[in-house]
Amino acid sequence: AGGEVHRLSLEDGDDRVIAERPGCGLGEVTVSSDRKWAVTLVKKGGSAGLLVCRTDGSASEVILDGVRALYHPQFHPGDPERLIYSADPPDPRLWTVRRDGGDDRCFYANSPDEWFVHETFLGQTDRVIVVSWHRGLYEVGLYTGQVREISAFSAWHISSNSDGSQIVCDTHLPDIGL
Repeated sequence: AGGEVHRLSLEDGDDRVIAERPGCGLGEVTVSSDRKWAVTLVKKGGSAGLLVCRTDGSASEVILDGVRALYHPQFHPGDPERLIYSADPPDPRLWTVRRDGGDDRCFYANSPDEWFVHETFLGQTDRVIVVSWHRGLYEVGLYTGQVREISAFSAWHISSNSDGSQIVCDTHLPDIGL
């Protein structure tokens, strides 16, 4: 809200600002598996970066400021130092970076006809599930870049259970439900 990242206690309703970037727009927030860090997209003008902050409000910094069009940062479910995020053409879609901004790299260079969207981790694994629009649901190895088709239907929004053994998704064009 208004360039602020808030921490809301579900126990007592306490609402605390843990990071501020006045005049900036922020995206969705994700929290690391150790609950010590949060990350969100931060945009100002035509430039985007990732705002990484301590959940106790003691520190924050912007990483990858202006390097490319960035979206949907997520912490690795088992490694609080590793994130994934997405980019837009002409850059490939699937990227990973360390929390401190180091080791920024594309982990799968999709071709222009592979329209990837809605990437997220498959449970607690090093595999990322992604929709290849109108083609199906795929998994991509975070460290190997290997791609495997999971299903061949027009999936859209995706989520898996914590052990990665089940995936739920809605469908798109045609919309046939979950």
